[in-house]
Amino acid sequence: MKRARINRISIQALVSTGLAFLLTACFMPVPQVPNTASSDTARVPYFTATSSPTASPTTQPTVVSLAGDKTVTNVDPAASPTANVWAIGSPAPTNTALAVPSATVTALMATATLVPTAQTPSPTATPRPLRPSPTATVQAQATYVDVPTVLPSPELPPDFNLKPKAPGGWGAPLLAANEAGLQENTGLFSDEDTYISWAITNEGPSDVTTLFFVDLTLDGMVLERWRNTQLPAGFVGSVPDWQQLMEKAHPTPGSHTLGIVVDPTNLLPESDETDNAYEEDFVWSPSASPAEPTPVPSRLPDLRPLAPDGWDSALIATSYEGDSKIGPLSVDSTSYIKLGLENIGIASVADDVLVHLFLDGMMVRELTWPGLVLGQSVKSSEWSDLLGVVAFDEGVHKLTMVIDPHNAIHESDETNNTLELDLEWASGAVDPRPVYDSYDLLPNPGFMPNLVPGWVFSYDGPIVVSHEKRTGVHSLLTVEQTPYIDLSVVNRSVYDILRSFEVELYFDGFLVNVFEITGGVDASQIVQINDWADLENQTAITPGEHTLKMVIDPYDEVWEENEDDNIYETTLVWEAGDPEAPEPIAYTDEELQAMLSDFKALMDTRDVVVDGNGPQLTEEALRLADAGFYLATGDSLLDTRVDIYLLSHEGYLAWVDDSYVERFAVAKEEDYQSLFNEREKFKRTSGFKGRRFGKVALVVDAENTVSEVMATLAHELGHLRQDTFNPLLSEMEQFYSVNAIQEAQAQQFERVFWLHIEDFIGTPLMRYPDHQGFQRYVDSHVNGWLDEMESDEHNLGFVLQWLVVLDDPNLIHLR
Repeated sequence: MKRARINRISIQALVSTGLAFLLTACFMPVPQVPNTASSDTARVPYFTATSSPTASPTTQPTVVSLAGDKTVTNVDPAASPTANVWAIGSPAPTNTALAVPSATVTALMATATLVPTAQTPSPTATPRPLRPSPTATVQAQATYVDVPTVLPSPELPPDFNLKPKAPGGWGAPLLAANEAGLQENTGLFSDEDTYISWAITNEGPSDVTTLFFVDLTLDGMVLERWRNTQLPAGFVGSVPDWQQLMEKAHPTPGSHTLGIVVDPTNLLPESDETDNAYEEDFVWSPSASPAEPTPVPSRLPDLRPLAPDGWDSALIATSYEGDSKIGPLSVDSTSYIKLGLENIGIASVADDVLVHLFLDGMMVRELTWPGLVLGQSVKSSEWSDLLGVVAFDEGVHKLTMVIDPHNAIHESDETNNTLELDLEWASGAVDPRPVYDSYDLLPNPGFMPNLVPGWVFSYDGPIVVSHEKRTGVHSLLTVEQTPYIDLSVVNRSVYDILRSFEVELYFDGFLVNVFEITGGVDASQIVQINDWADLENQTAITPGEHTLKMVIDPYDEVWEENEDDNIYETTLVWEAGDPEAPEPIAYTDEELQAMLSDFKALMDTRDVVVDGNGPQLTEEALRLADAGFYLATGDSLLDTRVDIYLLSHEGYLAWVDDSYVERFAVAKEEDYQSLFNEREKFKRTSGFKGRRFGKVALVVDAENTVSEVMATLAHELGHLRQDTFNPLLSEMEQFYSVNAIQEAQAQQFERVFWLHIEDFIGTPLMRYPDHQGFQRYVDSHVNGWLDEMESDEHNLGFVLQWLVVLDDPNLIHLR
C-alpha cells in the first residue's frame, strides 16, 4: 500500500451542472371557470297581482299561468348554482427552475482538483439524508374570528294550505301528454317528448308571501324544482307543457310514477301538512317506429365523488366560511357546503351532469355541469343557503350527494355515485374560528462544514473506474487493462474547511491507498482525484465482482455537521478477456408491436402504476414509454443516460424532500424561505425533470393511472431530449422567455410522442370529442393560459404555440 500526498494544483469552474438539482416540473393547473347550471336560465314572473276572487261557493278559482321556465309566481331569483372547473385532464405541463452555469470537467493525472460548486450541492450516494429539522422555536399563534349567528325567521301562523289541484278543464293536478296545449293525459312514447303540466292552489285564509318550492318527481326522484314567493289565497298557479324530461332522465318503456310535491322542504306552516303531494302512474310505450337498438359502447365514463387537495372529504359542510374541513355546524349559524366529483372513466360525458344534494332524504340543491371530460375533476363553489331552503332542528342529520340521480348517464360503475355524511348541527353560536399565523417550518441552519461523496453531472458516481482517462464513466472492465480511478468529494455546506484531511480507498475491504487533500476545501466545492492508475500494483484483480469503497476523513480530523455520511462504495465486474461492447438497441417492428400490444388495455385501466404496497405496473409503463420514445427519436431509453423514478405519492414527496436537503445545506439562511417555497411548489406537481446522481432524472408521482403517468412522462421525455441535445440550456442562467420556449418544445414533443404511437398502432389518440363539455374544458384552459402567461412559463408555452399557428401561413392547416 502506497501513501500519496496530493497537492491542490488547479481550480476548475465546474458549476452546478451535475450538482445542481435542475428542475422542470409537471403542474396540474386549476383554472377556476364558473359553470352556469342549466337550471339558471332566464326566469319570468308566472302571475301578477290581481284582485282576489269573491267568496261565492260557485266562483271558480283564478287560474294563473306559470308557463315559462321553472320559477313560480313573483320569482325570487336567487343566485343559481355554479360550479368551478378544477381540471386535471390532458398531459400536465412542467416548470423549469433556475439553473447555474457550468463548465466542462477536465480530468487530470492522479491529483486532487478543487472544484467550486454553485449554490446547489451534489447528492450523496449514502443512504438518503434526514429531512430538514423544523425550527423548534417557531410557535404558530392563533387569533379567533367570531362566527355570526343567523337571526331566526319570524314564526308564521299556520294560515296556509298548499296542495295540488286541477284547474277547470283539467283532468288532474298533474298531466302528461305527447303534445303541447292538451289538458288531458295521452299515450306516451319513450323516444318522444313528453309535455308535463301541473297546478297547485292555496286553500288557506292567508296569502303566501314567502319562499316555498314545488318539486316534480319521477319514481320518487326530483326531476325539477320551482321556487315561488307568492300565492294568494284561493288562487291556482300552474306550469303547462314542461318538456325537459328527456334532458333530465330517459324513462324506459313501462310504468313510471310522476309526482308533484308542494313545499317539499316544509318552509311554510300549514293547517294541513298531509295533502301536499299528488302522484300518478304513467306508461311509456316503446317507440311507434322502433329503430335499430343502440349498442352499448365499450368505453364508458365513471363519475364519483372526489375530495380535492386540501379537503377533508368530497362533501364539506361547516360554519366556517372558506374552510375545507367538516364542521362545526349550528342551526343558528350559516352552513357553508361544497362538493367535488370526477370522471375516472375512459370516456367523456357529453350531456349535462346533475348532482343532487339531500338533507335527511330531502333534496335541497341541484347542481349542473355541462359535460365532463374523462379525467376531469370539478368542484362547486360554497353554497350558504341551506337554512333558507329547509327548516330543521338541532341534532344529527344525513347530508348526501348523489351524482346522476336519474341514471341518465350510462357508466361503467353505477355504484359509486353517492356519498353520505352523518353530521351534527348544534344550536347557539359556533365557537370562534381559530386562524393561525402562517409560519413555515424551515430547517435549522448548519454550523459546521460537511464532507460527503461528490456526484458530478455526467459522472457515474463518486468512484469511477475506466480503462480510459478523462471519461467520468465506467468502462466495461477487464483484468487485462489498467484501471484508472476517479474520486470526488464535496464540502456540502456554507463553511470553508481550512485544514488538510485524508481519503482512504479500499478494494474488497483492503486499504489500497490514502489520498491526502491539502490546503482545505471551500464551501460548496468539489475536490476530485483523477485517473489514479496504481490499483493493479496494490492488489491482484481477478475476474468477477469487486467492491471499491471510499472513506472520507477516516480519523475525524475535520469537525463536521454529520459524521455518518463519509462513506461511498460501489461493486463492479471485471471480465477475463476483452468484453464485447453492446450495440445500440434497434427495435424491429415486430418487437415494437409486442411492446405496444397491451397499449389500449393499459391506457384504459384504472389501476395505479405504484401504490402503497409498491410497484404494480411500473415495468409496463416504462415499456410503453420506451416504445414511444424510440418511435419518436430512434433511440431507446435503455441507451439513454437517464434515471426514471416512478414513485408512490409518499415516495415522490420524500424524493423532493431529500433533494432539497442537499440544497438547503449549501444555501444562505436568508434564502431558506424562497427555497422552501420552491420545494413546496414541486410537491404539488405530477412530475419533473432534474439532474441528480450524475444523470438526468425524470421523477414521476406514479400513484396514478397508466394514462396519467404516461402523460407526465411524455412531457418530461421532451425535457430529457432538450437536455441531451442542448445541455447548455439547462446549465445557463435561466430567463423566463427561454423557459417558455423550452416548455413549448416539451409540449410539442408530447404531441410527436403520441402521434408516432397513434400512427404505429393505427388507433387515433389525438382526436377529441366535439361536445359542450370538451369545448368548455378547452376554453377554460385557454383562458387560464392567457390569464397566467406572464407568471407561468407553461401557460406562455401553450400561448406561443397558438400564436405561431395563427401567425405562420405555413401552419394554416393546423388552425
